[in-house]
Order: sequence, then C-alpha cells, then structure tokens
Amino acid sequence: MNLADPHIHFTKLKWRPILCFDHPPYTLALATKMLEVFESESLDCCSVHYAIPHSVSAMLARSMAGAAAVAVITTRIGTDLHSSQPTAAIAD
Repeated sequence: MNLADPHIHFTKLKWRPILCFDHPPYTLALATKMLEVFESESLDCCSVHYAIPHSVSAMLARSMAGAAAVAVITTRIGTDLHSSQPTAAIAD
C-alpha cells in the first residue's frame, strides 16, 4: 500500500476494555469509527475484507448514516470462508 497516495487513508481504531464485558465491544467501536470516517471524508463506498466483524461493523455504520448511507463492498477471501467441512451457511 502506498500511503503517500492521496486517495489512501489509514485510520487506527482506538478503544479500551469495558469492565462489564468479557470481550471489548470491537464491532460497535469499529462501526462508530467507520461512521466518523464516512462523514468526515464524504465517502460513497466502503470496502471491507472480513464478514465478521468488519462487514457487520460497516453495515451498522451504514444504518447509522441514514440518508448519507454509503455502499458496502465485502470481499470474502480466505480465512473467513475456510472450513474443512462446508457448513449450511457456506454451502448456501
């Protein structure tokens, strides 16, 4: 990735654990950050590469965006599809 390209931006998600949860709410924190980026950069699409959690976060962000909703493109390759035995969800 050429970070000097003006069309490429990297945004690091900052989050901290919440004591009442066994696992931090990464999906929700990511959705909130995606919404911030959608709005600040006036994006018309968002490309994510894992169904869980990235696609879920993008769909949450899109639903929070309301009328300014962006297109979400999920490219599912490799690890989130890999299984030694196809499951009903993958087979469909």
